[in-house]
Amino acid sequence: MLNWKIKILTLQSLEIVNSFTYGGVETAQYPLSIYKSWFRKIFIFIIPLGCINYFPAMAILEKSDSLKSPIWFQWISPMAGVIFFLISLKIWKFGVKHYKSTGS
Repeated sequence: MLNWKIKILTLQSLEIVNSFTYGGVETAQYPLSIYKSWFRKIFIFIIPLGCINYFPAMAILEKSDSLKSPIWFQWISPMAGVIFFLISLKIWKFGVKHYKSTGS
């Protein structure tokens, strides 16, 4: 019975991943300032899409940021994307190293 529940959770987790993947693409099309604070924090600190597009755009366009981020942060924020990529790459390599095929 326990294996059945784990399989259901695994199948359903695809929807969670899709909501961050495709939802992130949709979210990145609008300025972060229109979202609630808790939602902004997800796309700044956990999945740094805002650091890759919103903050650099504010710096390049010389617009005042309604989130009150400093100009130096706007210029270096794409580094969060690089760091996120490197962490993701490490996790990917760990997963590939520990992958066990079903043999079919």
